[in-house]
Formats: sequence, structure tokens, C-alpha cells
Amino acid sequence: TQALRVAGPVRPDVVILALHLPDLPGVEVTGRLLAAHPGTRVLILAASGEQADVLDAVKAGTSGTGRAGARRVPPPCHQPRAGYTQAHRP
Repeated sequence: TQALRVAGPVRPDVVILALHLPDLPGVEVTGRLLAAHPGTRVLILAASGEQADVLDAVKAGTSGTGRAGARRVPPPCHQPRAGYTQAHRP
């Protein structure tokens, strides 16, 4: 995918991916990116917000997830609700 091609020479600090990409699933791209660039943080946006999708993203090593199309973005001082893992915290 484009994310894998661009990340090589650019070596980004953060990559934001969609969960569902045309070529490969975002979870698989996350695994490949982190294998090649362990210091890169990956955030995955999912349209569905399904718990299984979020869990797959966390297992792949993503630094966080978000819901694509969400209208409200919490401020940086936002305190997550109980039950959220470290990967979900801003």
C-alpha cells in the first residue's frame, strides 16, 4: 500500500490509517509498518467502531484508535472512561 511505500524513506513519527484499505487491511499494514519502523506510532480510524475491530487494531500494535467521521474530538486533557486501555488514551 501507499503507506508502506511512503513510510520507508520518510520515517514518520505518526501514521494514521483507515481500518479498511483497498489493498490490505489496516491491521496488517500496522504490523508491517511497526516491524519495519518500530518507533513509529500508528493510529487506526474505523468507521464501524466495532469492539472486535478495535481489539484487532490493539493486538496489531496500534498506538490508538478512533472512529472515522466522529464529530467531537476530546480536548487533550480528556480523561478516558473506566475500562479503556492505555492504547486508547490521548
